[in-house]
Amino acid sequence: MNIAIYARKSRLSEKGESIQNQINACKAYINMQYPNEDITIFEDEGFSGGNTDRPQFNILQNQIKNKKFDVLISYKLDRISRNINDFSSFVEMLDSHNCSYISLKEQFDTSTPMGRAMMYILAVFAQLERETISERIVDNFTGLAATGRFLGAIPPEGYDKVKVEYTDKNGVTKKYNVLKINKEESERVKFIFKKYLQWQSISKLQGYCMQNRITNRNGKEYKCVSIRRLLTHPIYMAADNLSYEYLSNKGVNIAVPKEKFDGKHGISVLRRTKLASNATYYTDYSEWVVSVGEHEPLISSEDWIKTQNIIESRKSLTIRRPIGKKGLLSSLLICKKCGSYMRPSSITGNRFYYCCEKKEESRRTLCDLKNARGDKLDKEIIESLKSMLFDENNQVTDFYVIKKQTNLLDYDLQKQLNQIDKAIKENDSIIKSLVHKLAVTENETLLTYISNEIENLDKDMKTLKLKKINIIEKINSCDTRFTNLNIALKAAEKIRSGAVDIEIKTPEQLLEVRNIIKDLIERIEYDGEKAEIFLKKF
Repeated sequence: MNIAIYARKSRLSEKGESIQNQINACKAYINMQYPNEDITIFEDEGFSGGNTDRPQFNILQNQIKNKKFDVLISYKLDRISRNINDFSSFVEMLDSHNCSYISLKEQFDTSTPMGRAMMYILAVFAQLERETISERIVDNFTGLAATGRFLGAIPPEGYDKVKVEYTDKNGVTKKYNVLKINKEESERVKFIFKKYLQWQSISKLQGYCMQNRITNRNGKEYKCVSIRRLLTHPIYMAADNLSYEYLSNKGVNIAVPKEKFDGKHGISVLRRTKLASNATYYTDYSEWVVSVGEHEPLISSEDWIKTQNIIESRKSLTIRRPIGKKGLLSSLLICKKCGSYMRPSSITGNRFYYCCEKKEESRRTLCDLKNARGDKLDKEIIESLKSMLFDENNQVTDFYVIKKQTNLLDYDLQKQLNQIDKAIKENDSIIKSLVHKLAVTENETLLTYISNEIENLDKDMKTLKLKKINIIEKINSCDTRFTNLNIALKAAEKIRSGAVDIEIKTPEQLLEVRNIIKDLIERIEYDGEKAEIFLKKF
């Protein structure tokens, strides 16, 4: 019988249920219930139970799928996961590969119906505990936001972050952050608000900044999204009666009385973010917590509110009309002259052009690359890809060689890992035996000898564990490369078999073909006359 032990701790420390304590408890159980059986240990330290993306846990799952273990043991159920959906999926995977799970602390195993029922009940409570902790952190953070202090890591443009010391009622010196005006940056912020109120166009403002080399605090060009983020940040607005009424009407949670809105200070706001479709956005007004900060405002409440009203009224105008069936090379085609992406525009019937983004945004000031005839270029790229793939000496042939090499490397690394695990196990056994002898012997010479031997073995153990970490990282790298190679080769076969149709009939078909091409191509560079394809490298 092959048995796996899994141990996890969120923080790197020896307090509480340390990794070693968990392992020792599991070993003691195995020695009683399954003596003389093979044991493999997997441990992740410094990883949360909120998700299952952990190095050793991933290796454990792969080995279970390869049916290397009959039993998995952990000290507690939440060492596996604190998320009920992740845990349920994991247990189903165990079940499908005939591997039982035993939790030491909760005293159940999945080989019995009662054990399975108890396991799901406890998993629900583990998730509840995690969500309760998360809510408590948010509540504490919200309470701090109400004080008006700056809680962010990076101050918004126009301000610097400064630490302020104070003494609490117990005489303890503490620190917190406040914002101080950065003269150069604040003038730029004021300028951006002024020009937007004048032109009422973010794209025009972006073009003006590019043409006049106006850059942000990091020396980078302003993008439309960064300008909009700046224009909509409440921190610049003066906290007065007008801003109080505006925010109240929006349903914002105002944490201080109206009297605090004195017009001399700026707004302090906590706007939590959410992630959706790989994009971050702010929560609704009802989830904002607003207070009065200790910083000076940069924009009057009247101008800031006027800015928001203009942005809101022009929302529909800022959305580009969908390309539909055009633009197969979007997000792949790059201007060779300036390095910017080229996007489809000027669509008339079946004809359209790819234009350099920087050229359009800067009104030809920073780039003047000739547009590419999009409908012709799309076909040329597909035909070129097919020619490349039918060539016997094409780069995709190298992909198969790399895949074979990766397989061999992975096999060799797994072999090394098993040898190291065996050496660690042997060293551990010898150390325990020596410790036992150390406890019973009274011979001073022998005591010295045993102590030195234990010390040397301990050094060897540390070296072996470092080697193990290094090998695990290489195995994970092999797994990632192997997955990406399979994706690229699958895309190549689809193109080679004629599954990719040049004549795009629907937006869905465009998206499907574009994704196939992106799985194989790293980028395409266009110099104004011709395009060069760069396949992915592994």
